[in-house]
Amino acid sequence: MRILITGGSGFIGTNLCEHFYNKHIIYKNVDIAVPKIDRQKDKWENIDVLNYEKLQKVMLKFEPGLVINLAAQTNTALTDKHSHNVNFLSIKNIADVITAHNLNSKLIHFSSMLVNDLGTPKSELDQMNATTWYGCMKAKAEKKLQSSENIDFCILRPTSIFGPHMDAPYYELFNLSIRQLPVPYPREMGIRPFGFVGNVVKQVDEVVCNFTKYNGGTFYLMDNSDLNVKIISAKIRKHLGLRAPMSLHNLVFKCLGFCGDFLKKMGIRFPLTSARYRNLITSQSIPDYRNIRISEDQKISIDEGIVATINWMEDIKKRV
Repeated sequence: MRILITGGSGFIGTNLCEHFYNKHIIYKNVDIAVPKIDRQKDKWENIDVLNYEKLQKVMLKFEPGLVINLAAQTNTALTDKHSHNVNFLSIKNIADVITAHNLNSKLIHFSSMLVNDLGTPKSELDQMNATTWYGCMKAKAEKKLQSSENIDFCILRPTSIFGPHMDAPYYELFNLSIRQLPVPYPREMGIRPFGFVGNVVKQVDEVVCNFTKYNGGTFYLMDNSDLNVKIISAKIRKHLGLRAPMSLHNLVFKCLGFCGDFLKKMGIRFPLTSARYRNLITSQSIPDYRNIRISEDQKISIDEGIVATINWMEDIKKRV
């Protein structure tokens, strides 16, 4: 099968392209960003998915049996509506090309857990109640796919994913521990799903190999639903031989959040705002049946994923 990956130079895309490269699968990555791994550059074409004509040209020429859409603006902090246009227009353009030319191309679309605000009950996950521009545009993309005719598709919602080639915010989470900085966390925090990118690749493989089983569905990508950044930080620090992160009373963080709101209005960056504090203390549960399951013998544990990520970061520092 020939696979076209849109936005394959990002975090998950880099790991997915590396998997396809090692498996000798015919694929092409179209992205405005240069691949992070040199040997992937031969499979890359500098194309903006927002340019319908250029996207159409490459799709007609390559004739993919499967399109995996990862093209996105992932900076959730951006508050301008237009900053997140790609989160909708990427899937619109892909779907329109498939429909206009009656292509026999299946479609896997990477959406986001944040099509719903954190704290949404399990029974309401299909309502897509996001109040951020990021989440709203991701939800709009899902609705576009669900209303499209004659397209075989599967929607995947990544949760909190970490691993090699990651960017913010989890790069900072690991980096703070590696630098042995004493970062405190609220005493009481919410829990939510996390996942290692190596397992995400295997989950995508599961969908590709058994597409009929997942056709028309919306699923989550996760390993463990009972984690938070403090627990992850404690695991990182344990592997580094460091003490667990300190915990402070929640009231301290609530006050700091208000300070962050004030400073933000003055144009001064501060690591904590009220919104960020609410994010830390809010839990999110996902029912197991919505997860893409892989066999236990295939699965990489959270601790193994953390070690692999630490090794990747230390390797980067050696090469700098």
